[in-house]
Amino acid sequence: MSVFEEIHPLNAGVPVTRQSSGNAAQGPASNPPSDPIPARYRDGRGGINLEQVRRDQLRARQEWLRAVVRSIKALWGR
Repeated sequence: MSVFEEIHPLNAGVPVTRQSSGNAAQGPASNPPSDPIPARYRDGRGGINLEQVRRDQLRARQEWLRAVVRSIKALWGR
């Protein structure tokens, strides 16, 4: 396991969709026009591809760390 990886329970006991008791009878709501979840993170069933999210988060952390190391090297190299 990498330093950047964290182990989390899949759902942590929180329901994936939150519906109030009044909305439960209406069925699923349609996606709003400004959906905050990019299409690249959608799976084929209308959910979120958590593995893709984790891979992108790991890549972003690694890029950030590399940028910090480069800036430190640049400061020391002066």
